[in-house]
Amino acid sequence: IELLVVFLGVSSGFVLQNYGDNKKDKMMEENYLEGFRSDVRANMDMLLTQIEDDSTWLAQIDYAIYQVMDNTLSYDSACNLMIGMASFSRFKKQNITYINMINSGNLGLIRNYDLRQEIVAYHKSLDDFDVVEEYFKNYSQTIFIPYMLETMDAFTAKFSSREEAKSLRFRNAFAAIISFKQQRLEGYLELMTESKQIVQILDKQ
Repeated sequence: IELLVVFLGVSSGFVLQNYGDNKKDKMMEENYLEGFRSDVRANMDMLLTQIEDDSTWLAQIDYAIYQVMDNTLSYDSACNLMIGMASFSRFKKQNITYINMINSGNLGLIRNYDLRQEIVAYHKSLDDFDVVEEYFKNYSQTIFIPYMLETMDAFTAKFSSREEAKSLRFRNAFAAIISFKQQRLEGYLELMTESKQIVQILDKQ
């Protein structure tokens, strides 16, 4: 009887401890999931702003593409284009919850395996997109801005030489910026689609 009492006492202790641990893990999981929801929604807000900015810019310079190609773009229009091309903004992803979970080794707290894989894949997409923006940033800082400072008057925002508006360097810089903006816009749209999908999955949990 004494052994039975001891056994039941020890067993009860293990059961209560496991129950407490499971309850704690579940609460942590719920906190992480809510954090993911908040982070993804913040990303969606930022993506919406970036999509609108790039879409607007590309629409506004559409007229200039053919004019640059056949060398009919006016001098003033070329100067205005250079100012717009110098503008650079960057998508600032929100991933603090994921980073905290990975650094603490708590990814396994997400019990739903499929959801866990979706979360990992989503944050990999965010990291992959960093490469696109970093390449654009490097081009802007190391090639375009030095070119702009070399050929434009900072006080008048005009080319120091009117011939520069027809130069090969200007044409190539214009083409490069358009290409970067288009690639970035495509990336923004893909991230927005993934963000909407994962929010729908998280809301079902």
